[in-house]
Amino acid sequence: SKDQHGAFVPKILKDGRLPDLQDGVVAISDSSYKTPSDAAFFADLAIGQTDFSQFAKRNGFHVHFTPGEGKIGGLKNLKQAAAPETSEELRESALLLTRTMMQARKTKGISWVSEGGGSGVLTQAMHMLYEQGISFEDSKHYVFFSDLTTNLVKAQTIAHKLGFKFERKIKSIDY
Repeated sequence: SKDQHGAFVPKILKDGRLPDLQDGVVAISDSSYKTPSDAAFFADLAIGQTDFSQFAKRNGFHVHFTPGEGKIGGLKNLKQAAAPETSEELRESALLLTRTMMQARKTKGISWVSEGGGSGVLTQAMHMLYEQGISFEDSKHYVFFSDLTTNLVKAQTIAHKLGFKFERKIKSIDY
């Protein structure tokens, strides 16, 4: 929700379990934000680039917040950018996202939108799910990458193997 000044006021879900919200939107943030409110602001911009924005406007959205000192991937972190699925720095956040995704997979129509370096966290979480033999084939879950700073080909390949769906446009370059 937003306060009277238009700033996001997030409600923290400590167990990582999403409410049973069909057609929900979950944004995975980069790690360069100081607060969850900042991450939510940029997640809102990223979601606005997708075909799922009407669901977020109607129902709100969730943010998987990864605290950190700087951006994930990109030119400054080429190792993360090239191989996000094995990056040790992303492991803890990716494990938490994996848990959330596992718990939400029976809910139909969830859209997972990465924002910036959140693409690295999402890629690693999907890689962990794939290694466990998990399938999202019948869940009608979608993925979208906004302003990604990690390897799109790897992320898209893993998402496809898991059974995630894609809209016409799978990514946006900027807000």
